[in-house]
Amino acid sequence: MKPNHRAFGVFKGIEEKDGVKVFSFIASTSTPDRHGDIVVQEWELDNFRANPVILQNHDYYAPVVGMATKMEVVDGQLVIAVLFDTGEHNPDGRRLAAQVEAGFVRAASVGFRPKLVTPRASLPETDTRRADRGYLLAQNELYELSIVSVPANAGALAAKSGPMDAIVEAVTARVRAELAAAAAAAVPPVDPTQWVGWRAPK
Repeated sequence: MKPNHRAFGVFKGIEEKDGVKVFSFIASTSTPDRHGDIVVQEWELDNFRANPVILQNHDYYAPVVGMATKMEVVDGQLVIAVLFDTGEHNPDGRRLAAQVEAGFVRAASVGFRPKLVTPRASLPETDTRRADRGYLLAQNELYELSIVSVPANAGALAAKSGPMDAIVEAVTARVRAELAAAAAAAVPPVDPTQWVGWRAPK
């Protein structure tokens, strides 16, 4: 069975010990995602513990970018600690570690297989999870965790930690300053018809 991918995760923080940085992610919550699905926080973690791979964008054929050093359900959320492979042999691992630390990338996504799938429309009317669309995904076996660019759960990024707020604000201010400087330089606009390979729409 093809694994499900649900990008619930949000970067939580960094712990550093003896020069080694471990990145913590809230990998999954029970909040409905953009598909209307709810992942019940019932996780089978034994197989993942035996092979705790961290991937990029669920690409099972690309090199592994890191490993999970800790995984547990805390307050109804799956929390996973990630150690990126930042060796010279792994440029993707180094780049992702730097981007997560700088705030350019903060989302993670679980690759998993639910063993019990229930349409939310079939739930009792008294169940607060009942809805016209989406599924309730339970008894979930975790395969892998991926670092991704866009999460399926739009609310996940709003749950960023305090230090990340400051990083995002600093990056935003820098980008705005650079845009303002470029505008002040009054660089002539580029004629799109002169772009290499440009084709006018039919």
